[in-house]
Amino acid sequence: MFPNLPEAAAVAVERLARALRASGGASPFLPVRDLPSGASAAERVTRELRPNGPVGPTAWQVVVDSGGGLVAPGTTSYRNGLTVAGVPVAHGEVVAEIVAALRPDGEDRPIALELFLDGERAEFRYSYELARPDTFWLRPIESGALPEFPAPSTAPTDPAVLAHVEGLLERFTRGYSATKGKQPNRGAPSTEQELQAVERELGVRLPEDVRALHLLWGPDRHEIGLLGRMSLLPLATVAHYHRTGVVAVRPVENPFDVEVLLDAYPPGMVARAPGGRQVAFAGDFAGSTFFLDFSPGPLGRVGQVVETGRGIDRVEYVAESVARLLSDVVEAVEGGRLDPESAGFDAVVLAEEHWHVPDYSLSRSMAGRALPQVLAEVEDLDAVQEVFLFDGCDSDLGALALLPMVRTAHLNRMGQVRVGAPPLLEGLSVNATVADLGAFAGHRCLWDLELAGTRVAVAALPHLPRLRRLDLSEAWVDDIAAVADLGVRELTLNLDQWRQLRAADRLPPRLTAARIGG
Repeated sequence: MFPNLPEAAAVAVERLARALRASGGASPFLPVRDLPSGASAAERVTRELRPNGPVGPTAWQVVVDSGGGLVAPGTTSYRNGLTVAGVPVAHGEVVAEIVAALRPDGEDRPIALELFLDGERAEFRYSYELARPDTFWLRPIESGALPEFPAPSTAPTDPAVLAHVEGLLERFTRGYSATKGKQPNRGAPSTEQELQAVERELGVRLPEDVRALHLLWGPDRHEIGLLGRMSLLPLATVAHYHRTGVVAVRPVENPFDVEVLLDAYPPGMVARAPGGRQVAFAGDFAGSTFFLDFSPGPLGRVGQVVETGRGIDRVEYVAESVARLLSDVVEAVEGGRLDPESAGFDAVVLAEEHWHVPDYSLSRSMAGRALPQVLAEVEDLDAVQEVFLFDGCDSDLGALALLPMVRTAHLNRMGQVRVGAPPLLEGLSVNATVADLGAFAGHRCLWDLELAGTRVAVAALPHLPRLRRLDLSEAWVDDIAAVADLGVRELTLNLDQWRQLRAADRLPPRLTAARIGG
């Protein structure tokens, strides 16, 4: 049933599945009375919040620390669920067998296990990549359907594309020689057979211009600037990155780590959903990478070039294709648009303005100023995607609605505020004495809301049809039981609020993850 696991691990996982089915998927927590005397209040309250038995498909989760000790986020049903660390675990013996079979010699990181049960169907996952030991989620976040990838084949590289790329390389060679007074180091090109072998491993045929580049030019180990800031990687490195999971957008496993994703520039070129397929093909040997994007945004194209890495907090769009990128570099070299400080380098370094991306972040103090005054200082309002405003007294922030591309807004240390509703806003964090959110009634995009420092009447909050995540842990909530009527899936409350919710017997029916904050 678990063909990808070592035999000993597969046998032990099957035993665990049988035990869980026999007990109705009972929680791995021991009964409250059996908790050690030193158990924290958070552990006890979270155990008490556990629903009596799972509802529907169930994910049984456990973390095993480096010393073999067991801590349990617990049984998380897809209707109700909480995660917490530090509570003793049932079925500890079989869990220890699973870990012993999975953990290689020398591996001492905590390991998270998850066994998903849905009737007779069982899926097992494990991971050493834990952001925090108290909240984790191994089931991937849902994303949209992926496009069809060009399949590997034995067809030769398109001769027309090969000729086009060859012409660009000849122009680059002439421009480089004129600038540097010497020939560029071309390296050792690859063969069709080498390309096809790597493509079989990748499971995708590389774009024709990339194939042509590898057939005509070798890996750029000398960083001559052929692809601008990046250098062409050897095919062996491309395959290695694929095997080791180097991707432009890493799927998020913990729902509390899912963030509002900003658009690359220009908007619509790069998909905002995590996951998809990208293939690394060039790098700067310092933490940044160019990828071929086979899962583009609605306005992008398969095989476009995107970048991520050091100092970049999102995936950036670079060019519609490698041929377009190469053409841009050639035209810049021929036009002399180079960084004057790079004259002594082997590389041709393009002028910084060639890579200009508008500033998408707006961070301003509101002290003594109105929002229209602040916005008047911004060069391009259409480029702003995230807003940080702070230290306002009594502020009318209705003008936020004038920012057409804003995805997330953070309002901190504010007095009484009326918050405008940008049409695409997905995340809103407000720390204010009084917050008027009336403009958001019926808002079709807002899914992540945090309110702090203010008194909240849950029943009076505007209707937010897409609200998924709510954090009220630093707010005074008048009617905590009404949270159950909001339909949220991820909820953060403080310990006292969780106690009140438990006393009212009103867990949100669609809750999939919960956290103690405040």
